Amino acid sequence: MGLLVDKCEDFHSIDLAWLCRQCPMTVGYSGSIRWSRGDAEVGSVGYRIEPGGLRLHYTIPRHEGDPLTISELFAFVSTPVAFGGQRRWLICIGCQRRCRVLFGGARFRCRLCYGLKYESQYEPAYARGASRCHKIRKRLGQVGSIELPFPEKPKGMHRRTYRRLEAADAQGQNLWAAGIMGPWLGDLLDDD
Repeated sequence: MGLLVDKCEDFHSIDLAWLCRQCPMTVGYSGSIRWSRGDAEVGSVGYRIEPGGLRLHYTIPRHEGDPLTISELFAFVSTPVAFGGQRRWLICIGCQRRCRVLFGGARFRCRLCYGLKYESQYEPAYARGASRCHKIRKRLGQVGSIELPFPEKPKGMHRRTYRRLEAADAQGQNLWAAGIMGPWLGDLLDDD
């Protein structure tokens, strides 16, 4: 039996890209992020934008004694992107690497510090192919079976982008077909 590895989806997470869309990233801005299941709150963390980065403040319950109050500063760093501009990252306190998403365990750290994997990393190749097709088709405005004809190019999308997505969809279709037909074809070949 293989080693059981935690998945990213099982942890509370703070995505810097999401945070940038939700609030102004100006020094002094503060707020809180809350996680819930149904109507029950299952976690929260306060944050404040400081000159040096993103400060998180939260409380960790302990088995013995009072809860531990944590206040940690995750430094910002920027890298250049194509056609000018900058992409902002956080520096993980645990390993000092750049990351966009922090995951909350005992403390907030990057995916690698906790040894987390994404749900898709547990899927067989043919299932990842189908997932990729669904994602591409959703981007083009189509929902439903991947057996439907490939959708038309949306107005405003570059033809080159559309052709690239069409090729990626065809590759995903081939992976999916090989995966579901493989066992059946193997049985046919074994019967000979």
